[in-house]
Amino acid sequence: MKPLTFLMVQVVILAQPIEIVPFDWGGQFGYVSRGGAIMWNQDWRSNRLLFDGTWAIYPRMYGHEIEAGFVDGMIDSSGLDDSTLVMSYFKYDQGDYLLDRFSFGAGYIGQGRQVHLHGFKRTYAGTFNQYSNETFQPIQQTYIISYESDKGKDNGGISLGHFNTLSGLADSTSRGLIDSRITTSNTFWNHDFGNFHSKISIDQFLQRYRADHSISAFTGVRYSTRSRLVGELKWKDLVTAGTELNKRSVRQDSLITTLWNLFYLKGNISFIDLKIGITQVDDKSNINYQFGLKYP
Repeated sequence: MKPLTFLMVQVVILAQPIEIVPFDWGGQFGYVSRGGAIMWNQDWRSNRLLFDGTWAIYPRMYGHEIEAGFVDGMIDSSGLDDSTLVMSYFKYDQGDYLLDRFSFGAGYIGQGRQVHLHGFKRTYAGTFNQYSNETFQPIQQTYIISYESDKGKDNGGISLGHFNTLSGLADSTSRGLIDSRITTSNTFWNHDFGNFHSKISIDQFLQRYRADHSISAFTGVRYSTRSRLVGELKWKDLVTAGTELNKRSVRQDSLITTLWNLFYLKGNISFIDLKIGITQVDDKSNINYQFGLKYP
């Protein structure tokens, strides 16, 4: 029989504040403080895209759209307007130490559909030329495309992002290097029937990562593969039942695969939030209770 571990009741009153702390004013490196603790080895999202926090921990690195989506949270775009709207923008700036940033976005909203394209690139040498990759390639490139459709009782879409990092890194003995390539995608479908609302969301995250640095314990190429499936059924915004299935595989010298699943039931009555769930991590199961108070 699998062991059960009972966790203490948590009372959630205030949201955890987010602070982005840069190491340079070009925006390439830094860390995120969430509730006073450094965000590391934690999942995070921007818009609809999932980022596995094993090696991807700094949203600002990937451009202003990813940073804004992380800070502001998910935007509910169900119920798209039938009117037609075409939007576009571009931003270009230069600065000291060979800073050169360019971003653009283009979008279309009409007839219950939405399409969005975004690109971003950053070139920056740093105060001591520590970020130079000694090539003509930008140290950061971001490409995002998303499509969403809203028709009747159905709302669904797909988002795809590719993030290419080739950046020098300060080192005491020689020039370090961060070489990272991320491809992440999300597919979702929401459906309403009567007083019920269903949701299915599928995430896939792939990363090839290499850190060449004198204090790095492993200098070869590492691979991270992450998948997540979420299914949820809600009744009148009062009771929600759902499941979340996760898998992560990390390959360095060897392959390490971790599985964890969550089955939960949530209730939202007046000013009280109650969540009860069972979390399974490999061969262990935990029963979780979460109790929250909402204040106007």
